[in-house]
Amino acid sequence: MQLLSIGINHHTAPVALRERVAFPLEQIRPALQMLKTAWQWLEQRSVVPVIRHIHTQADALRRVELERAQKMLTRGDDPAAVLEALSQALTSKFIHGPTHAPTHACGDDRDKLVDLLSGFYSHSASPGR
Repeated sequence: MQLLSIGINHHTAPVALRERVAFPLEQIRPALQMLKTAWQWLEQRSVVPVIRHIHTQADALRRVELERAQKMLTRGDDPAAVLEALSQALTSKFIHGPTHAPTHACGDDRDKLVDLLSGFYSHSASPGR
C-alpha cells in the first residue's frame, strides 16, 4: 500500500475530490500501522549523527594511541609493555566520559546517567572475547 499525503480543506474542496482521496475504512488501520513504523524508523535515524560523532572521536583516540605505541616500539621498548600501555591508555580514554559525566550531573540527571551506564557495563568480561 502506498500512502500519499496531500492537503485539502474538507469544507471547501469539491466532494468529487474528497471522494478520490478518501480512505476506505478497512485501510485505515494498516495505514496507521505504516505511519507508526515509519515514525519509529525516523526516530531511530535521528541518533545517527551522534553515533557517527562517537565513532569519529573513538577513532581519533585510537589513532593517537596507536601512533604512541608505534613510537615506543621503534624506540625499542618491550612489546609486552607497549601493549600494556596501549590497552591502559585506550581504556582510560574510552571510559573517561562515562565516568566523568555522573560525577558532574545533579539529581535526576545523575540517577538517569548511573542507570544508563550500569546497563552498558553490566556484562562480565569473559576470557577470549
